[in-house]
Amino acid sequence: MTMGSQGASSTEAASHAGPRGNTKTKPTPSASLLVLACIAVVTAARIYSIGLWRPALLEMGFFYGGLTALPLAALCLVPQLLVPRRFKRSGLPRVAAFMLPAVALAAFMVYWGLPSTRLQAMLDNEDFAPLPASATGVKVDGWICGFAHEAWLRFTAPADEVEAFLAASPFLEGTAPEHFGPERMLLLPPSDADALEVWQIGGPNKFVFRGTYPPSWYTPEVREKGRRYECPSRCTVIVNDATGTVYIYCHD
Repeated sequence: MTMGSQGASSTEAASHAGPRGNTKTKPTPSASLLVLACIAVVTAARIYSIGLWRPALLEMGFFYGGLTALPLAALCLVPQLLVPRRFKRSGLPRVAAFMLPAVALAAFMVYWGLPSTRLQAMLDNEDFAPLPASATGVKVDGWICGFAHEAWLRFTAPADEVEAFLAASPFLEGTAPEHFGPERMLLLPPSDADALEVWQIGGPNKFVFRGTYPPSWYTPEVREKGRRYECPSRCTVIVNDATGTVYIYCHD
């Protein structure tokens, strides 16, 4: 009787435990960590898209990029209201529900920050013609923060195609160039302080305003033959006729 009753009671306990006794609960991703990951992904893409990823601009990039990314990240969390609750309790579907909208938005912002996209936007916004078909060494860079922005462009093409580009650009219509040559060069200022002081005092050299943080490839010097078209409040176009290289700097 005693052994039978003990066996029955153990069997009854096992039946009450059921399958839950051996079930291992899968870890569920924390909602707060997923929200932070969503914000981080969108912020990184935002900083890249507005060009504030350089070391000299990164502090401003974190502030302005992060500030403007917050409402965008919040928008990515809206689909959470439409996701059934049962999906929010599981691992991979939960991560996908949080991160897919953020990744999609980040991909869109990265696309608009690509050099090719930035180049086309610069040409369209500043009323320049399309680049010559045979243009080589094309470089474009820039940043935007609120209502301020800077953009740099460089390319090299044959002389006739450079002339066609200049003639077809509405921005340069009616603008007379300033010419430079061996007797009146257009040079970048020296980095050495003593040399800069001597350079500023005398000589025919002209200072080139390159903006706040120009890229290393933006070196619009003219030593032999070239010209400069300038609209001080908008853009500067420098043509090195000896090399067929065109430099464009736009700002606001």
